[in-house]
Amino acid sequence: GIITITGGKWTTYRRMAEETVNEAIQDGHLQPKGPCNTKHLPLSGADGYYPGLFTEIAQSYTVPHRPGAIDTRVAKHLAHNYGGQALVVTKLAEDMKLGKRLVRGHPIIEAEVIYAARYEFCETVEDFVSRRSRLIFLDTRACKEAVPRIAELLAQEHNWRSSRRKEEEKKAYHFIHTFEAKEY
Repeated sequence: GIITITGGKWTTYRRMAEETVNEAIQDGHLQPKGPCNTKHLPLSGADGYYPGLFTEIAQSYTVPHRPGAIDTRVAKHLAHNYGGQALVVTKLAEDMKLGKRLVRGHPIIEAEVIYAARYEFCETVEDFVSRRSRLIFLDTRACKEAVPRIAELLAQEHNWRSSRRKEEEKKAYHFIHTFEAKEY
């Protein structure tokens, strides 16, 4: 017995996981200690989140690469995507001087790459552009432009050799190509 779960949307993952575990319990004749409780477990970032969090981020974050406050679009992006963990991202940005946007026109900052590597087990450029930032679904041209910097940051964080970094860039460009519109 192998049970496989595939597909799904962000809004249905908990229910799918519960159904899969219930199936495994039934198939494996297991005796759970209690009912499923995932419905009530907070997701990462829920702690510390409130609707006005972006204002706290905008007012308390010190932009390391230029004088002045963070722009509102970046603050809203961080609060929306990371919840209470946005403050961890901004701390990384301040401490490591990684507050620049990865690519013009999008609010994703360099520190998000480091955060993804350290706290979300991000191991590849493809992973960052598809599952962490979702930039590949928004703008393939911008995604291509961001690849070298993402690879550089991941290489520093994971101590990659230059050959690994180049291979990651090559794989990322190939991956991005699969998302580009074809002309007919």
